[in-house]
Amino acid sequence: MIRKVEKLELFKGLMHLQISTQLKGTNIVKRVGLHITLCHEEVICRDRGIHPRDKQDVAFRLALGARAVAYGEQDVAFRGPFPSQILSTPKYLEVTYDQEVSVTPSENICEICCSESESPWDPKARWVPAPIMQWGPTTVRLSTSLCSPTEQVAALRYAWRDWPCDFKACPTYSASKILPAPPFISTNLQPKDDGK
Repeated sequence: MIRKVEKLELFKGLMHLQISTQLKGTNIVKRVGLHITLCHEEVICRDRGIHPRDKQDVAFRLALGARAVAYGEQDVAFRGPFPSQILSTPKYLEVTYDQEVSVTPSENICEICCSESESPWDPKARWVPAPIMQWGPTTVRLSTSLCSPTEQVAALRYAWRDWPCDFKACPTYSASKILPAPPFISTNLQPKDDGK
């Protein structure tokens, strides 16, 4: 049975594919960068077409990337935090980022896919919010309580909406609070060994 895909889901999938392709391209083509304006999306998309109201902030982030990538300056932070590992337990997911993070609580920026077959592609699978429970210097712990006891967490996605957060108010930023974590979706969830 083929699941009917809504246009918005298809657009998001294509957007993710484009971002993934561009990120891969930045590793192949030397001195090329990609900048994500996640916390400016609402302004860019709804109010003014492609022209954000806060051009200085976008330009500052682009300049950081140019200094690091095009000019080869060392020790210039220009990327937001990205997951390096996602550990799964029956009660929570623990996302470890590749750098220190600044986190604010959120009930719905993260979503988990609950599935009885452990596949996010199962027609009966469903996406539900995964509230941020706790956080540390490089980790964020998300609740999985909205999955039923017969379901497994099959995937995790972050900021996977048209306007995921308000202007400069995403829940996960770099420790300096300048660079937001980019949207992602992951099916690579590893079981966490709690030493039991």
